[in-house]
Amino acid sequence: MTDHSHHSHASPVPAGTDVAALDPHVLEHEIASIFPSITGFSTGLMLFGIGATWNEFTWGPAAIVLGLSILICAMVGWWWELVRDNRLEENSLIGTPDDARKGLRIGFGFFIGSEVMFFAAFFAYYFYARAMAPVWPPEGFAKLPWDIALVNTALLVVSGFFYMRGEHHIEHGTPQRSMKHMVLALILGFVFLAVQAQEWMHLIHEGFTVQSGPMGTAFYLLTGFHGFHVIIGAIFITVVTARIALAHFTPQKHFAMTAAGWYWHFVDVVWIGLVVCVYLYDYVRDYFVGPAKAAWLMIEPLLASASQILS
Repeated sequence: MTDHSHHSHASPVPAGTDVAALDPHVLEHEIASIFPSITGFSTGLMLFGIGATWNEFTWGPAAIVLGLSILICAMVGWWWELVRDNRLEENSLIGTPDDARKGLRIGFGFFIGSEVMFFAAFFAYYFYARAMAPVWPPEGFAKLPWDIALVNTALLVVSGFFYMRGEHHIEHGTPQRSMKHMVLALILGFVFLAVQAQEWMHLIHEGFTVQSGPMGTAFYLLTGFHGFHVIIGAIFITVVTARIALAHFTPQKHFAMTAAGWYWHFVDVVWIGLVVCVYLYDYVRDYFVGPAKAAWLMIEPLLASASQILS
């Protein structure tokens, strides 16, 4: 992600004018990129393919694969533009205005906020499905495996810790010590994806699919889109790690690394919420609610007798 401002004057700068001479702290240029449009189109195509697959159209899986392939290519191209642009800036400028960095943080904060609302919609569907179901889990479905969920939770949390250590070393001017932490964070992210894929394969083999009623739809929507965000986060960390190796960051200028950290921690928080609500809630409920009901059945007659005596 670039870390400079895009400033425009009321009147155009005459050709041949040295913009840096006007303000040595501002890089003035226009960036016209086609990759944001391609990214939006490919995301829409992929979601369209998911909807078609659920409705049993034969071309649905092909649309998903095509949309995902175009999306990955667009992300690679878009990040390449941003890395190239930032590299030029870091070689040619004295500094970057504080307002530009503040704008980048606000902009990325809004992006994270939009992602929060994205997942909030799926959690709302899950809670609605639970509230409307007479029994949960529905008849014929077992509880989800909590042990795998906790293993994956540990993988993501430890990965986030390694990422924080890597950013700490960048902030303190020791990038060579940052690399090992970044690589470990990335490896744990891919291990998480492998474990998640293994769980999906096991559940599908057992007959629990996205078409297995509201529970199946909610589970695969939440875990599927979370896994997709983990893939994006892993690509983000890969780009940041490559830039560390190329010495693109300094203690003062490393917003791309900060943004990737925000995104990775957001992925962690969503997964923890998902584990608590989808995986563990039923176990906790049965563990506490069952004994509580039994205790109440024993205490209720005593309370009724005491009430009659006192009256």
